Amino acid sequence: MTQPPDVPPPGGWPAPSGWTPTPAASPAKPQPGTPATPPSGGPGLNLPPGWGQAPAAAARPGVIPLRPLGVDDFFTGVFSTFRRHWRPIAVIAFLVTSVMALLALPAVLSGSGLARELIDVALLDPESSTPEAEEAFRQLLDELVAFLPWLLYVSFLSLMAITFIDAGVGWVVSRAVLGKPTGAREVLRQLAHRAAGLVALGLLVSAGVTLGYALCLLPGVVLALMLFAAPTALIVEQGSPVSAFKRSLQVSSRSFWRVIGILLLIQLVYGLAMQVFSVPFTILSGAGTFGSFVTGESSSASVTAVVLGYLGLWVVAVLCSPFVSVAKSLLYIDLRMRQENLAPSLEEASRR
Repeated sequence: MTQPPDVPPPGGWPAPSGWTPTPAASPAKPQPGTPATPPSGGPGLNLPPGWGQAPAAAARPGVIPLRPLGVDDFFTGVFSTFRRHWRPIAVIAFLVTSVMALLALPAVLSGSGLARELIDVALLDPESSTPEAEEAFRQLLDELVAFLPWLLYVSFLSLMAITFIDAGVGWVVSRAVLGKPTGAREVLRQLAHRAAGLVALGLLVSAGVTLGYALCLLPGVVLALMLFAAPTALIVEQGSPVSAFKRSLQVSSRSFWRVIGILLLIQLVYGLAMQVFSVPFTILSGAGTFGSFVTGESSSASVTAVVLGYLGLWVVAVLCSPFVSVAKSLLYIDLRMRQENLAPSLEEASRR
């Protein structure tokens, strides 16, 4: 039985605009004297369940059919979304990663000292145990300790970048499944409107995942995977950071192994793409490091390695992170269609 429009979907979270379930029509009562409809297969032939007329094909107003998705539907929807809506997705990925890269620039500059010490240690004779070698290792350890706060800072910025990209792409996908285009300006307005909530959500997710890692490595990884839908739920369902946090846990826990399997498959594809796009920067960085072995100088090589490595990470993030965000948004919608029968509401919304 479906719910009336003013009742939220299962779980207590409000449905996004245009996705409110519609009331089901009451079955028509047969009039007196009207003969009953004969069973499928013709008069006098009762076919077993599932052998009747084939079900009608699912509606497809946008990038996916409005029914629970198979693996082929899933990845077809990812590439279809990129093909039809690549402009707003590219704009969001470029702007968010660029802002986060600028904010992380002080940490990058601080990392040049660590890179210099790493190159100094690499230039040492492996069989050497001179005081100079011991001093090089001590300085490397000092640089590692000094860089640790910057490392935590960069990790948090990376999480915030993922949160904002997931939310922006999630808005694009929520419109794409209805067959409705979305401009970059509209997505930016949505992100600006929910910016405080997204920052709070990033802090909440960071605290939860850090606690999981502190308890044991595996709970931290599992919790990070189960919170994949939190940014999308926040911007699509227009709830609070806490409700989005709970919402992601709710839909993930009901289909735990499906979520884990698909997310690991997504990360595998992402890792392969990341390796391909980072090859040129790895070669250039390696060439600079090799030059330091030839000349015996590490100062210029450390700067080159840091700059090229940082540029490579930025390019990879711009090109590859939207793929993961689109896939996670489609997985979130697929879970809602499976668990909450969202497909009829989406079909109705696509006609408006």
